[in-house]
Parts: sequence; C-alpha cells; structure tokens
Amino acid sequence: MAEGVGRHESSRNEQEYLSRYRLETLQYHNQQLALLITGERVTGERGTKFDWEKFKWTPYEPGDEGLVSTQSGNDYYTYVDNEERTWFVNTRESERTGNIVGVYQFLYKNLPPIAFGEPWKIPGFNPTSDVQSLLLKYKIGDSGHKIDAPIPFEKYRPYFIKPTS
Repeated sequence: MAEGVGRHESSRNEQEYLSRYRLETLQYHNQQLALLITGERVTGERGTKFDWEKFKWTPYEPGDEGLVSTQSGNDYYTYVDNEERTWFVNTRESERTGNIVGVYQFLYKNLPPIAFGEPWKIPGFNPTSDVQSLLLKYKIGDSGHKIDAPIPFEKYRPYFIKPTS
C-alpha cells in the first residue's frame, strides 16, 4: 500500500491534540523515519494522555510498528500482521523465555490511552512501570534528527517476519 493511503486525514483537532506532546522525527541510518512521542508538556505535567484512536500514525495497517518504552527499561513492541491483527509483545519476557509473550487485538480501538509518566494497563498483561515514550514507524524520508543506528523495530521483526533464503 502506498505511503499514507488509508490513513485518516490530519485535521485541526488532531493538530491541537498533538500540541500537547513533544513529538520528534528521528531518522535512522537506513533512511527509515520514526516519530518519538513523549508526554512532556510545556508545563511539565505528569499524566499527559495519548489516545491511540486520535493519532494519524497509530499502527493499524499491515506492517505498521510501534514501541512503548517504560521506566524499568522494558519495551512493548506492536506489529500489525497481514490479517490486520495487532500484536503487542512484552520484549523483555519474550527474550527471557525465547517465546513470544503477547496478545493481539485491534490496537487503535481497544487499547486504553497511555498516560506518560504513569503505569499503563495493557489488556492481557500486568501493569507496566511508568511509560517514558512511544516510538511509531513513520515513513522513509530524508529529514529528522539523525541517528547512526538501525531502527529499534528491526530487533523484534523476526518474531513476525521470517527471513527469506
């Protein structure tokens, strides 16, 4: 599917909604862009909420990815498969056990909002430690804060995408 096709259009309400976050575009060494979102407001308040349904780049199309990072250092990787099921994987437990520890559901409709700086209650998991950030796959381009490393999603893709050879 072409970039941006099927996504809902940005609106004035969405722009006002996004102004509540620190949003930074990161460019990794393979030209892949990602959006780093934190709840840091100008006022510095804890608990700024991120609602999955209201954000244009929420992962809901096949191949979309995201990564929620918590204060404890754990990440929760999300991936939308070809059947449009959204998998949410506890990366620390998956690496520790050697098996995928996760659930699937329609992310942007069923997941509770994130409150940055507070624990997150993901259905099917224990509450997380305080949420620090959200990284979402964006598109391929040539702008943003440059990072000389692969995009973090590459580490977790093998759970869902088998190498061809």
